[in-house]
Amino acid sequence: MNTGKLLFFVVLVFYCAVAHGQSYSFGLDSCTYETFTVNGVYASGTEHVTQCGAPADIVLIGFKLAIPIKSGATVTGPVAIFASNVSDATSEIYTGCQIMLVSRLKASSRRLGWVQYIGCGDGGMYVVNYGYLTPRANEAMTGTASGVNSDLQKVD
Repeated sequence: MNTGKLLFFVVLVFYCAVAHGQSYSFGLDSCTYETFTVNGVYASGTEHVTQCGAPADIVLIGFKLAIPIKSGATVTGPVAIFASNVSDATSEIYTGCQIMLVSRLKASSRRLGWVQYIGCGDGGMYVVNYGYLTPRANEAMTGTASGVNSDLQKVD
């Protein structure tokens, strides 16, 4: 094989790998799961909730980045951060609230894997829900918990 053909083949393989990105699928709790793809720094996908009785699945768009462990954030490390229409998708009305989902790119039973924040126009951002990721969608992880933050602690 000559050098030109080899170079073309290497570039083609690299392009296909980058163009298709890395796909992820994680269980968030006993009912919901997320599927998303990361292409470079961009991420998009779906949080599947209709099987739990919600009227529509949730659209996710966002970015891949790394949150330093020393930041004090609820979820750290390599993550995808998504804007989510969960408040409107599950209530079937315009709520004026925006949800941000932070999801690690690797499941773990020892580190929190996801957290949801909410903002509703008061200038604050609050932790709403959090939990561990399961390795595959719709697979329960024994001994883990997710929690709804009923007192909505404001994030500084």
